[in-house]
Amino acid sequence: MSNIRMLIDAGERKKDQEYEVEKVEAEALMKAGVAEEVKLDKENLSASIRSLVEDAVRETTKEVVKGLKTDKRVNIVVGKDNAEDDPAGGFAYAGEFLKDVWKAGKGVISEKLGKWVAAGKTAGHMSEGDDSQGGFLVPTQFIADLKMNTIIDDGIPGRCTTIHMQTNTVSIPFVNETSHATSVYGGVTVYRTGEAQQKGASKPTFGLCTLTLHKLTVLTYVSDELMEDSPISIEPMFRKMFPEALQFTLADDILNGTGAGMGLGVIPAPATIAIPRTTNGTIVWADIIAMWSRLYARSAGNAVWFANNDTFPSLATMRQVVGTGGVPVYLPANGASATPYGTLMGRPLILTELAQTVGVSGDIILADLSQMLLGRKQGAGVKFGSSIHLRFDYDETAFKAEIRYDCQPWWPAPLTPRYSANTVSPFVILDDAVTTTTHQ
Repeated sequence: MSNIRMLIDAGERKKDQEYEVEKVEAEALMKAGVAEEVKLDKENLSASIRSLVEDAVRETTKEVVKGLKTDKRVNIVVGKDNAEDDPAGGFAYAGEFLKDVWKAGKGVISEKLGKWVAAGKTAGHMSEGDDSQGGFLVPTQFIADLKMNTIIDDGIPGRCTTIHMQTNTVSIPFVNETSHATSVYGGVTVYRTGEAQQKGASKPTFGLCTLTLHKLTVLTYVSDELMEDSPISIEPMFRKMFPEALQFTLADDILNGTGAGMGLGVIPAPATIAIPRTTNGTIVWADIIAMWSRLYARSAGNAVWFANNDTFPSLATMRQVVGTGGVPVYLPANGASATPYGTLMGRPLILTELAQTVGVSGDIILADLSQMLLGRKQGAGVKFGSSIHLRFDYDETAFKAEIRYDCQPWWPAPLTPRYSANTVSPFVILDDAVTTTTHQ
């Protein structure tokens, strides 16, 4: 390809206009004396762009001044018609645009890129306070999709028992039992009564689990300039982003909440059993066996493993000792050539950043979250709102979102089984402390 400047009108090509044409055609036109070759270096290219920008700014200023004189509001959009006809500026795809920009850096401006600049796109789509030299900006057709990480809460809130609260506080009664050694239901004792003997009396014990709503909020201010000029639709973006952020924090509280100004999560809960690990800073097969042995038997069908990504090297290298060797207990039999299992002891294993890092209490969690109560304000869900009045004098719009919730296990403590001193619970974690004896 060659770049030429027309010396006379010839067909659709106009005098003094520059075009990018095939090399053979360019040579023919120059030989006929109707065109001359154009060679642009980087300095000339920058000067050309600055000239275009300055022209666009001058024209815009004239329109604004004209509007002020006539006391009319002026809405200036440079290159408006072309933007409506083709927001991609005539480029078929982003790669074509980038290729032409690269060629322009070497002194060759394609016909499409020349029209894009000549139409005022550079001036009309400058980012505020930047790009003072008028560099090429990507057509809005190619940048209107914002790239961001998707926050996944791993379905943690959905596994809890949800309580829809009409008031700020709700007290829920539960059977308070911590031992089956001599009775059930917190005191109900079954007697072996002989003929004509007096029956023994007993009664259950009850407790109250009180949920008090806490509030999670998000607040952001956005300038009028950004609202008007951004190719990204700000409010729809926040309507997706804010609820995900709130759900992420809610899920974090369900596992880690301290109960102080927030929900009480699995890891700090009084009912949670912490198993000392066999080896400092890692997880071995004996730890998994010990955790499973302390899970409340009736929770086995609902329990889920939650583990930090940092635990994967430990999980992947776990082995069960057989004689003088061992076999893998987590990876498939054919090892790294297959997808790692998504279960452990037959229950789902979910890698999540909400579990603690490896070696810290709660790096791997075994929990039946149906025993966790999650209070939500009835009918509220995520409340989203916006206002132009809060910071009206700053030319900013405020966006906010909030949810009201509480969470805590209804189990007050682990349960002592009938024939064992080892307590069981629907919540079991691996502790950071190292046991002084080997798990059996």
